[in-house]
Amino acid sequence: MEADKLITPQPFTPQSFDHEDEARVHVLDPEEAGRFVPELAPGAEREGADFQQRSDERVPGETDFASIKFQRENTLLTNVDKYAESIREEAELYVQQIRAEVERLNEQAEQRYAEAAQVKADAQAEAKALVEQAQQTAQATHDQAHQEGFEAGRQEGLAKRYAEAGPNLERIEEILQDLAGFHRQVTFYAEKDAIRLAMLMARRLLRQELTINNKAVWKLLAATLATLQGTGTFRIWLSPEDHQFASAARKSLERYLDEGQELTFRAKPGLPPGNILIETDRDIIDATFESQLHHLDSLIKQQLAERETTVLKPATRQPRTQRRAPPAAPGEEAAGDE
Repeated sequence: MEADKLITPQPFTPQSFDHEDEARVHVLDPEEAGRFVPELAPGAEREGADFQQRSDERVPGETDFASIKFQRENTLLTNVDKYAESIREEAELYVQQIRAEVERLNEQAEQRYAEAAQVKADAQAEAKALVEQAQQTAQATHDQAHQEGFEAGRQEGLAKRYAEAGPNLERIEEILQDLAGFHRQVTFYAEKDAIRLAMLMARRLLRQELTINNKAVWKLLAATLATLQGTGTFRIWLSPEDHQFASAARKSLERYLDEGQELTFRAKPGLPPGNILIETDRDIIDATFESQLHHLDSLIKQQLAERETTVLKPATRQPRTQRRAPPAAPGEEAAGDE
């Protein structure tokens, strides 16, 4: 193989000369050099110029070649391998710098892309929220307008119906007022009859109770004696039936007397059972239940007469200007309250 036949380049080895004459380099003059340099082929001059231009266009960061960086030994250049190694290291360092810069630019580009995507998402969300808000506002405006129109139509319809039914409503109100007056009168007369009936029943029950029950008579006597004031002799007139019972219960009744008071029981024919007449040195006290019921009946009649003047009084008609108007809308009521 031809590749196996390639000769591995050997490192440059500086040469040393024993004599100064041998170390001298023979410098050719231009005429002599022309004999050794062949004529340039067509276009070679242009290629040489291009090569010179490319040589002048140096890569940024490139280190200028200078012979002073080489050590001279017997006027020949040395340390070529070290120089080439330094060039390779500088080239590798420059490549690493370029790669780091490219990675940094890529990271910045990715970050800006992410920021742009976030800005786009935020803008879309904000636009969606604005659209929803606009839709809600439009719906609320539509609902409010619909409600206002409904209330306006309702009020207009009510006002029209009230205007049409005004006379009938006035007549109905008059009838209701008359019915209210009749109701008060009927209630009053029913109460009056009920009171009279209650008084009759009470009179009958009391008469029956005092005729049959001696304890009721004793309680009535005890209550009467407890109310006596002054000193002297008190003569108690009773029916013949009550006189017999009171004489037997004299001792239990005398304890209701005060000091200086004396008690005598006397029978009076024709006096109904349960009726008591008390005679003192100055006057006669009528303690019969008939007189008490009569007094109670007079009080009741007085109260009924006073109430009758109020109940049977003709009802005052409500003026037309004060009669109720059609109900106002909720918004109008709020405005009126303000």
